[in-house]
Amino acid sequence: MEYGKSIRKEVDTNPLFADFEKIIDFFHASDHLSNAAEAIFGKDNPDGDAWYESKRSLLLEDEDGAEHVYRSMLYYQQNYKYSKERRDALKREVVFFKNNKDFADKCHAVFFNANHTNLRELR
Repeated sequence: MEYGKSIRKEVDTNPLFADFEKIIDFFHASDHLSNAAEAIFGKDNPDGDAWYESKRSLLLEDEDGAEHVYRSMLYYQQNYKYSKERRDALKREVVFFKNNKDFADKCHAVFFNANHTNLRELR
């Protein structure tokens, strides 16, 4: 976790990276989403699996998917009681999406545009 903060700070403050497009890759975001589903619903819960799949699809298919995922996590965080361990785990994932939702939405745009380009090439 600390590595992520130091890398983020370096990328955000180093002029070498000023012209780079900053995104969060889909699989990294999906891993955090999986952790959130486990924190919200518990391990190996079918409702958690369904929530994860639904939100994972949003990350891929909706240009504001990361924002929707973030709001869903906030809903569960604010409206349900969890053990300290699960509450702390959910808080970590809420913070991740809060800090990275704009980058994750850019990831959607890159993925979406790349897939449509590839589909056009196949025709």
